[in-house]
Formats: sequence, structure tokens, C-alpha cells
Amino acid sequence: MPQADRRHRSAKKIVAGWLAGFAVPASVTGCSATSSAVPSAASTSTLEPTTTAPAVGRTTIPSPDASETTSLLAGLGAIDPSLADKKAVSRARNVCLQSAPGEYPTADGLSNYVQQEFQDGDTPSVSASTADAIIALVTSSSWCQL
Repeated sequence: MPQADRRHRSAKKIVAGWLAGFAVPASVTGCSATSSAVPSAASTSTLEPTTTAPAVGRTTIPSPDASETTSLLAGLGAIDPSLADKKAVSRARNVCLQSAPGEYPTADGLSNYVQQEFQDGDTPSVSASTADAIIALVTSSSWCQL
């Protein structure tokens, strides 16, 4: 079997497994097999429209504009010159998204994430204090307001 076909099948399995995690049995939701999926006219006549959309999570990762990117790279370079590489903006965007309330229950969890996110060949080790400085830089940036 060609390698591309194996990767495609593997990706399909991953997506199918991910989607299966959203399936909820009727016994868990309290629904019975005989309940109707469509509300009756009597129940819909009393519904009031809401003025706010339900919170369903962020669908896009915040992104700095050109001047904010320059400031971000300068800030990362001031923390550690090896942090301001070609992947820095992408990594900082990920840190911004992960810093959203509820993503990590503790500051240590976010710090550990940042340490892993910024480690590579140019920066083989990121200390906890460096990770905390990166978090402070990114979360205080105007482009990362969640």
C-alpha cells in the first residue's frame, strides 16, 4: 500500500475517533428512545430569543499585525535571542490561545506547555522563568486579548 494511502487512512481513523468522543448515549442525556427530537409547537411558542450567542470556544487564533509582530520578535529576542526565530510568531499565537481562561487549570501547566512549545534545535531548553516571561509578553500584547 502506498505511503500516502496509509497516511490518509490513519488520518480518517484519527478523525473518526475524535468525532466518536462527541457521541453521547441517550442514557447519559436522559433522553428516551421514544422522545421526539423536534420540540412541539406549544414548547416553542414560549421561547424568547437571546441577545448573546452561546460560548462555543474560540474558532481562530489571535494574530499580530506587522508592527505587533516586530514588537513581539523584539520582546522575545530580549528574553532570549534564540526565541526570535521564524517559528516564533506561530508559537506565540499558540501560547495566546492556550492562555485563555479554562485551558490550563494552573499556571505551572501553562508554563510547562510554553517550555515545550519553544524548545527546538535553536533553543534546546527553556526554563520555567523564561516560559513565564514569554507568557507575560504574549498575554500583555494588544493582539492577544481573549
